[in-house]
Order: sequence, then C-alpha cells, then structure tokens
Amino acid sequence: MLSSTFQDLRYALRALLKHRNFTAAALLTLALGIGINTSIFTLLYSVAVRPLPVKEPDRVVNVYQTLEGEYSRQVEGSVELLSYPEYLNYRDRVGGLSDLAASADIKLYLGGDSVERINGLMVTDNYFTLLGGGSAFGRTFFDKECQTPLQCPVAVLSHSFWERRFGSNQSVIGTSLMLNRQSFTVIGVAARDFHGAEMNVPDVWIPVTMQPALMPESKFLTLPDCSWLSVVGRLKENVSVPQLQAEMQLVAAQMDQEYPGRKSVVNVMPGSYLNSPEVRNEGLPIALLVMAAVGLVLLIACANVSNLMLARAAARRKEIAVRLALGASRWRLIRLLLTESLLLAILGGLAGLFLAVFVPPILLSVIPEAGLDIDFTPNATVFAYMFSISLITGVVFGLAPAIQSTKPNLTAALRSTRNRPRVSRPHLRNLLVIGQIAVSLVLLIGAGLLARGLHRAQSTDLGFDQKNLVVLSMDLATQGYNEARAATLHGQLSERLKALPGVRSVSLAQTVPFTGGRDETIEIEGGETTAQGSAQSVSANEVSAEYLQTLGIPLRRGRYFTDEDARSGASPAVISQAMANRFWPDPTGPLARRFRDRAGQSHEIIGVVADISSRQIGKLDGPYFYTPASPDKLVGHSFVLRTNGNQGGVVSAVREVARSLDKDAFVSVEPLELNVRRELEPARMSAWFSGTVSLLALLIAATGIYGMLSYHVVERTSEIGIRMALGAQRRSLLLLIVGDGMKLAGIGTAIGLVAAIVVTKVMSSLLFGVASKDAWSDASTFAVVSIGALVVALLACYVPARRATKVDPLVALRNE
Repeated sequence: MLSSTFQDLRYALRALLKHRNFTAAALLTLALGIGINTSIFTLLYSVAVRPLPVKEPDRVVNVYQTLEGEYSRQVEGSVELLSYPEYLNYRDRVGGLSDLAASADIKLYLGGDSVERINGLMVTDNYFTLLGGGSAFGRTFFDKECQTPLQCPVAVLSHSFWERRFGSNQSVIGTSLMLNRQSFTVIGVAARDFHGAEMNVPDVWIPVTMQPALMPESKFLTLPDCSWLSVVGRLKENVSVPQLQAEMQLVAAQMDQEYPGRKSVVNVMPGSYLNSPEVRNEGLPIALLVMAAVGLVLLIACANVSNLMLARAAARRKEIAVRLALGASRWRLIRLLLTESLLLAILGGLAGLFLAVFVPPILLSVIPEAGLDIDFTPNATVFAYMFSISLITGVVFGLAPAIQSTKPNLTAALRSTRNRPRVSRPHLRNLLVIGQIAVSLVLLIGAGLLARGLHRAQSTDLGFDQKNLVVLSMDLATQGYNEARAATLHGQLSERLKALPGVRSVSLAQTVPFTGGRDETIEIEGGETTAQGSAQSVSANEVSAEYLQTLGIPLRRGRYFTDEDARSGASPAVISQAMANRFWPDPTGPLARRFRDRAGQSHEIIGVVADISSRQIGKLDGPYFYTPASPDKLVGHSFVLRTNGNQGGVVSAVREVARSLDKDAFVSVEPLELNVRRELEPARMSAWFSGTVSLLALLIAATGIYGMLSYHVVERTSEIGIRMALGAQRRSLLLLIVGDGMKLAGIGTAIGLVAAIVVTKVMSSLLFGVASKDAWSDASTFAVVSIGALVVALLACYVPARRATKVDPLVALRNE
C-alpha cells in the first residue's frame, strides 16, 4: 500500500511537471483561494485565540465579570471590567491563582516644549513579574512597591517610545516626566519584545495607585462598584481554567451579599487579546460573515481548477481507457487522479501561505489606530488550518473530475486515434462556470450594497450643518483644573475666540457629535405616566446658550436658550422632537411641561428642536434633551465654533489663542467633519475589504470562463475549420463562440441575482444606517453590478473566440 502511494505521488509529480501551463494556472488559482482564507484565519486567530506573547502563556488567563438582572453600576469602558476593591478581593482570596494583576488605559499629556498626547497604561505593581516582562535597562516595578495611593510617582517607558521620544538615550533613567502636570521619575525601559497583555502597546506604564493624581475628577480606587480595570491572572500548577472559574464564582457570590439584588457572573478565559464574552458575541457574526465571503472565493477557485481538471481529463480519455482495459480497477484510477489533485492543492496551499504572512499586516495597516503590534507569524495552528483546508480543497475540486473521467466508453475511446477527444457535452464544466458567475455576483452585489450604504451614510442629513464647524478640546479634567479655574479659562477663551476673524459663533457642549454621549433616566412630573412607565432612559447634553444655533439645529416650537437661562439656575430644557412625540403626543404639546432627572433636578420644557444624528450616522438619536451648562461647571466641556469657511486658518488661530492662555495645556482643534469620518471608518473598511474580495472572485471566475472557452476552441478546431471552408464568416464564428460563453454567464447572473436578493435580507443590518427596504429598492446597484459582471464575462469570452476566428482552415482539416 505504501509503495503504491509513493508510485502515485511520483506519477502525479511527473504529470504536473509535464503540463506546466495547466499546473501554473491551477497553482495560481489555488494560491489565491487558499491564501486569502488562511490570511483571514491568521488575522482572526492572532487577535482572538493566539496565546499572549508572555512567559508561560498557557497558564495566563483573562478574568471578566458581568452582572445579571437590572443591577447597575458605574461603567468606565466595558461592563465586564472590575473595580479596584473587587480586584483586591479576588487577588487575596482565590487560592487557584499564583498572581493576579490589573490594568487600565489612560490618556496622558506629556509636558515639554510642545505638549504631546501619549498612550498610558496604569498597572498594578506585579504586572511585569506576572507576565514575565523584563527591562532593557533600568528596572520595572517591584512587587508590593506601589500599594499606597499617591506614593509611587514612577514610570516605565516602552522600548519604541524611548527610541522615538528620547533617541535611545540611556541617561533618561532618573529623569522626570511631566504627565498630566504631575512629575514622574523614569525608572526603566521595558524590553523590546515586551508588549504586555495589550494589542495597543502603551508608551508608558505607571502604577495604578497614582490614578487620583492623573485623573483628579475621578476617585476610581475607592469606588467599590465601578467597572474600569482589566484583570489578568496566572494559574497555579495543576489548576485548570474551569476550576479557577468555579472558585472565583464562589468568591463573587460572597461579594454580592454586600449589594442586594446583585448577581455577578465570572468568566475566566485563556489569555489572548480579544476574548471577552462581550467582544466574542459582537464579533462572532462579523467573523463568520468574513469567513463565509472568503470561503466563497475558495469555492470559486475550486470550481475553476475543477474545470481545468475536467478539460485535462478529457484529453487523457484514451490513457484512462487503456489502463481500464489492462485491468486497473476504477477505484485505483480514482485514487491516482485524487493523488494528483491533493498534491496540487497542498502545493497551492504552501504558495498561499506566503499570502498569509504578508496580507494580515497589510489589512491591519489600513486601520487608523496607532501602536498596534500583533504577531502574525504562522504557527502550528495556522499550518494545521492551511493543511486541512488544502486537503478539503483537493478533494472538492478533484473528486468530480476523477469520477467522471474513469467511466469512459472503452470501445469509442480505444477506437479513436486522435489525440483530442470528440466534441462532447460538457455539462459538469458548464455547471461549474455557471456556479462561479453566480457566487461572484452574490459577492459583488454585497460589496455594491456596502459601498452604496457608505455613500448614503456620507451624504445623509445629520439634522444639522456639519460644514464649517470646528471643535476645540483641552481635556482640563486630566490637567489639574478645578471648576473655578476652568470657568476662568473658558471665559477668557470664549471672548478671544469670538474676536477671531472668520469665527461666526462660539458655543460650549458637554459632548459634541460622534464623541459619545450621556444617558439619563427621567421621570415625568405632574402625575403623568407613559405607556412604558414613569421612569425612562433618554440622552442628554449640557450646552451653552449658542450651541443649538451654532450647529444649526432647527427650532420646531418654543424658543432656544438665552444667557440668562444659564445664570438663573432655573434649569430649563429644550427637547428633541422624538422626545416630544414619545412623552407628550397630545395636542397640547410639551411646552411648560416638567420632568425630573436622576439627580432629582426638575426641568421645565421651553422649546422643541429637530431630531439629529449625533451618535450613529443614519440613525436619529431618539429622545434627547439639552440643558444650559452652568458657567461654574465647565471642566469637561468642549468649544464648538462656526466659521465662515476658511477652516485651515481658523484652526491655527484657535490653537494659538488656547496655547497663549495656557502653554502647558494639550490643545486639540479639529473640524467636526473628522468625527464623522472616524464614525464611518468601519463602514469604509468593510466596503474596501468586500470590494477587494469580490473583485478577486470575479477575476477567478472570468479566468474560469476564459479557460473553459479556450479548451472548447481547441476541442472544436476541426469543426471551425470545416465551417470556415464552407464559407462561414469570421464574424458569425465569433458570435457563435462568444454566445456559448455568454449563455452560461447569463444563466449564472440570473441565479446570482436571486441568491443576492436572499443574501440582502441578511446584510441589511450591516448597511450602516440604510434600512433594508432602501437596499431592496435600490435596483440600480443590482443592475450596475450585473452589467459589470457580464462585461467582464464578455471580455473573457472574446479573447479565445477571436483566436478561434484566426484558425487556418487548411491546417485544421489537415489535422483531421
């Protein structure tokens, strides 16, 4: 058995080397199909499954905690994060852990000649020792060195940040850094290969116990019920993940007794970058959709190679008939042909593995996120996936040709002395071409709808005029400003900004469009209730008197705010039309009605404005209310300016004015349209990726049509010669051969359109604000994509057809 297998391999290798054109075409097709699948698998595996690049990664785990029921807590980041007291409780009481560390991202502003915003990570002092992170020089934190709050102002620099900012100068050890206006002593530079447990490598690590100094407005260290810390642990020897989770769940149940109505659920996951239940639940459908798309590309590649194999098998009909006549079993021949298919698939997979090395970093490079450093080096898991998919591919494209070619008519095959077979009815080859066109059209229409959705999202009406708006943010809360100092700065800054040439209006807002938002729970006063109950969740914003006019939000009823409203302390409210429709749909309307927020503040409605989109493009915000910003509470507010159009000059002038008032403050001045572009970045990336994959699929399908017709022309050389000898015109022959190919393309297009309509319903939730009914009614997308696919198919048909019309009738008849 072993010797026959080696014999089959030698024969297959000789056959592939003998037919180099066929082998090159098949290998290129398979390398693209298998390579793009392996590349996407490598990308997903590296960010969600691959163990962290740390010491003994198989013993490192991520710990998440979620709350069931209606119990609510303060959330800073994700609901699955832990509070500092909860972290200490788990660290000290869970026996299955050899150590437990915590971390949290923080925005840091590095002082100096020019203030620079850098990425910081607050960590517990055992973070480096738990993950096995050493230093290039200097040192990292000692265990139990930074237990007391505000007593450990030290910092460890990342190797890349040290090279970029300090020019690889080792004398940086012992120097001071001004971070958020607080002095920190540099004690070390981390090893070059240490990235910690974060995809986004920080510039600097600082003790988590310094949080109150860096974020004066937030006292997270003392809050027992606030989600803000990511937690990573190291298992003790012989302790499994399920055992640790059971033990931590018991400790969580004991902590829950201090909070009536709370029930915590602990999730312990093997350490990787993105493995939290929340991320997996949100990302799994997208990952499956992406894998399905590249899987369809591989299916098209299989159909293409299968067509090539069928054409080649037809040319080998006599050889196969002779083997059968000499006593070879049909199974023996099928095995021989499958060996050739599997060898071809494995070689294609190895070629595709080169794509898996280069494509993931390229895909990651288009993500507008600095500092990402992920290892995409293929490992045993990636090799196993590539090998498995290659074997499956080899069987898929090789089985049908092997079965069909081993059941010839022996008498006819042996009687024929021609090297080329007689013209047959290539039903299977035609079906494969039709399938390629249909699948390609589904992918193309999907990409077209995504591109169409992106275009609509870019041109959608946000409910306000986004052009010529500039946002000035200074993030005073992290730079040591109290309310009184912030009020003084805002007053001076507001006066100078209004005096700048080109500035039409100046306003303040707690949150500006597409930078998050604030949710509030309100109760309707006066004994009124809604159908949903008395307590309702809505969105809210604190703004200055000019904000609504600066954005150009139309007034529907009542009036806008005035400066007197902010000074009076009466706290009136202007609500959105959606809020008015939901809570006061009666003819009397909402004006002069009252409601109370969660802090107990009562608000009287003085106006109704139009609904806008400020959180998600293409989707109106829903119930929303605005209240006047108190002049004495402006620490977290940003300026929004309306300009006359010269944004470049205004941006520079605004930055200079802000720096003149506080040269050590970090100043961010950007057009509001940049926020809109960032909001659309996921849609833009999806459209780019789907378009690339779809065009690749169409290219492979067009190659399949070209190959099928090229073989068909060779197969019909004698027929073409006879037709030309009898007076057939070249144009009629051209139309005949092109018509054969276009019939298949037309059938494939029709099937693809029906399939695309079904797929559209699934994709409607991914059209970035475009409702499914809009996608269904957008016949132009279907028409343009279908016509484009048919044009490509026509070009693929024309080249071999034109070559057929140049056949010399004498040469063709002489060969006959």
